[in-house]
Amino acid sequence: MTNFTVCTFFGRKMSASLSLWGAFLMMGFLNNVIPFSLIVWGVLLGLLVMSTSIAYIIYFRVLATAGVTNILLVTFLVPISASFLGVMILGEDLRWNVLVGMSLIFLGFIAIDGRLLKRFKA
Repeated sequence: MTNFTVCTFFGRKMSASLSLWGAFLMMGFLNNVIPFSLIVWGVLLGLLVMSTSIAYIIYFRVLATAGVTNILLVTFLVPISASFLGVMILGEDLRWNVLVGMSLIFLGFIAIDGRLLKRFKA
């Protein structure tokens, strides 16, 4: 089981790294148009490494304390944050069906977590 987990982890990281080659090729094209200094490349690399390492440290600490179920709940926040960013940045309308979807996601959080339901049972 551990071997499968490690292979899956490194496979995901390698595929993500390989998918970034297109961006690096584009940066190489942009470097010919707008030359970046070594300082800019160093800052980009530092931001990349630091943000990824901090995110992984936080992820595995939360995983150890909260458990797998609670850490996977973060995935349900993506449509909610995308909707709010669309409203705030792009000026999109916040329609009733989006609000219904958000409320269903929050009800799912309550049902999966179970702490609020335990209070009503006790």
